[in-house]
Amino acid sequence: IGLLVLFITLIVKKDHWVLGRFLALTFFSVTMILTVAYPYRDLLQARTIIETRLEQKSLMERKEYLGQAKKIIQNNWLFGVGTGNYTISLEKQDIIKKEPWAYQPVHNFFLLIWAEEGILSLLCVVIFLFFLIKKSRREVFSTAVLAALLILMLFDHWLISLPFGLIFLFFILGLL
Repeated sequence: IGLLVLFITLIVKKDHWVLGRFLALTFFSVTMILTVAYPYRDLLQARTIIETRLEQKSLMERKEYLGQAKKIIQNNWLFGVGTGNYTISLEKQDIIKKEPWAYQPVHNFFLLIWAEEGILSLLCVVIFLFFLIKKSRREVFSTAVLAALLILMLFDHWLISLPFGLIFLFFILGLL
């Protein structure tokens, strides 16, 4: 997604020299990725075909996590349940207790912030990301990087729930 956004932006800017270098770099990068990924094609195929048993289970769990997040947000929409308290809140609202590993955060960066920190924190994060796009000195590249980052944010929580994710997120944002 980030490469596609960068490609479209370079076409709109009409900088043919940079566009040519970008296309050459993309061609060699894709060639190298395909060469390295070829021995693992069976594993890649198992993760891209949605009809497999584990993919169906994963989709069902993600749907369940969205429902859990909706309940937490409805009860704590203004201030949230507190940083790092999402899974504890899930456990408290369950009548039938599960194994500890069964309590997972919602796989959406924005919903997790809303559930843990409240609507005001969510608005601050969204406004911050908006200003990063608008006020960047390197607008062409920051838009592409943020587009890729937004895709990650919509489908997983590790950028806000794991220490490495926080380091990675702020490293990328710091480069912009």
